[in-house]
Amino acid sequence: MAADQYDHLFLCDKDSDVTLVIGDYEIPAHRFILSKRSEYFKAMFSSIFRDAGSEKIVLYETNLNAFKRVLDYIYTGKTFAQYNRWYSTRCEDTTSISFEQMFEILTCAQYYMVDEFIKCIVSILKNRGRDAPFSLLNNALAYSFDELILYATDLILEKVSDNLNERFFENLSPLAVKHLLTQRLDTLEPDIFKALVWWMRRNSVHSHAFPQLLELVELHLLDETQLDILFQPTPLIQRDSYKTLLTEQREPALKVQKSHQ
Repeated sequence: MAADQYDHLFLCDKDSDVTLVIGDYEIPAHRFILSKRSEYFKAMFSSIFRDAGSEKIVLYETNLNAFKRVLDYIYTGKTFAQYNRWYSTRCEDTTSISFEQMFEILTCAQYYMVDEFIKCIVSILKNRGRDAPFSLLNNALAYSFDELILYATDLILEKVSDNLNERFFENLSPLAVKHLLTQRLDTLEPDIFKALVWWMRRNSVHSHAFPQLLELVELHLLDETQLDILFQPTPLIQRDSYKTLLTEQREPALKVQKSHQ
């Protein structure tokens, strides 16, 4: 039977043989349908699983709205380009769904092992990510999705030029800034430093991360005039911490220079 032929049973008490519980919300469901598209439920309803015969199954640590999307797909096979009963409008291009919401749905689909839906979501995120690679990277890192971290990183590295704009890191999370600083950015170190300082001045709430981020910049390659922007008009880091970091970078560099003399 085709997936869309189960559409009439979606959220329907008719022939329901199990109730899924998320918080205070109860969802009537059907074991044989859940088992068809979800390896998680297939295993759950096997005779060896503790809750195999339970009439009610509590789903812990599950985002309700994300699960509704996943369940919709399990019953209908419909994706975001098609009508979704949980929203009052049609989501033709998925742009009405934020990156964060998409990743919540992806995480839910992964947890419940709905493989075909996972492929669909990843494909959509890659398409959207072409126009918004920084947003894609922020969320891919936040949700630890390696395939999309790599994809977003490659897109961003393609945009790096010899003259890096000082706003390069503008909309990135601290985790994303750190990630990019560990990459081989094909540009000048002074430009990377300027872009980082620009970001730091506008993200003082993350000041605890500043020393770790500065460790990823080759400060010893910069002159004092360039480094002064760390302290003008106001200091972004303690002078002592700055001097320690600079010394730690200069000593290995000096040893390398001596070994080549």
